[in-house]
Amino acid sequence: MLGSRLKQARRSAKLKQVDLAEAIGHGYTHSMVSMVERGHRTMGFGALVQAARVLDVSLDYLAGLTDDPTPAAKLVSELADARAARQPDHNI
Repeated sequence: MLGSRLKQARRSAKLKQVDLAEAIGHGYTHSMVSMVERGHRTMGFGALVQAARVLDVSLDYLAGLTDDPTPAAKLVSELADARAARQPDHNI
């Protein structure tokens, strides 16, 4: 699941494997990203977190726990915006 989700998110972000590897850091190479995408390798937690940040997706999405790629911080922000829009304006 991780490999296919990583590949899908990378392509959606219009990044090459080498670009993602450089953004992840932690000594990752495009070859390592390729191996993860093909399911021949996994990633450490720090690298997963960095990949999620770079690709603007949630860790839950990469792990296959949800089909919604939206990071939690964005969901919280969207919820706060929706709540604020429903609040009556007492200054009128």
